[in-house]
Amino acid sequence: MIVVSGTLSFDPAKKDVAIRVAQEMMADTRKEKGCVAYVMSGDWDDPGTIRLFEEWESQDAIDLHMRTPHMKKFQSQIPQIGFRGMKLDRYEISKKSPLGGK
Repeated sequence: MIVVSGTLSFDPAKKDVAIRVAQEMMADTRKEKGCVAYVMSGDWDDPGTIRLFEEWESQDAIDLHMRTPHMKKFQSQIPQIGFRGMKLDRYEISKKSPLGGK
């Protein structure tokens, strides 16, 4: 399993557009084969930050995701939200279990 986690920074004055764009991207991505979880959420302390959390079955699933029409659409909408940058990290997970170990 692969986890991607990080932040996207945008103009807080464009928050309504950012929410709409994020919601569309989440809905389409969650339908993809190999997508276990895909969440974009606002940061309560920073109105110009979207937090991203993704779980994928494989790198192949991520590679396919990056070539989807909805990813291209999302990338074309980035200027509308006053995009300021992003920081994403990729983690390879060998085991997953509930917190508390049971």
